Amino acid sequence: EPDEERFNMAVMGLRLAARANGVAALHGEVSREMFQGLWPDVPADDVPIGAITNGVHAHTWVAPRMSALLATGDAIILEATLGFFGLGAQPPLPSWGAIMSSGTAQIFIAPWIILYPGIVIAITVIAINLFGDALIDVLDIRGKLRES
Repeated sequence: EPDEERFNMAVMGLRLAARANGVAALHGEVSREMFQGLWPDVPADDVPIGAITNGVHAHTWVAPRMSALLATGDAIILEATLGFFGLGAQPPLPSWGAIMSSGTAQIFIAPWIILYPGIVIAITVIAINLFGDALIDVLDIRGKLRES
């Protein structure tokens, strides 16, 4: 398979990053030479990589508003999980997890008490993530990243 067609996590991270940071100047020098192909018209010393870290940390390259949108789904799942175990919002406050927990005793008699809130949680989280993806497409974020 040609190299151009292969998926490379480091290349994806560099293309999506607002900036590249690192742990040592040597990493920057090696990384500029290694990824110079992404900037073919730029000399290796001018490739826009200061250095590269030993890991990709999403919060360092995702815009705060996009990060908040994507974290919304995580927050919903976390609240439902805590509510299910009785550690979330306490009555009379509503909680999908608490609703599901209250249905565990009747799971064989009335499974919809657990099933319906679970489906609603899944649909909500999927909808939020699809909205985030659509927002990325509408704003042409991937296209702008390819141009840089």
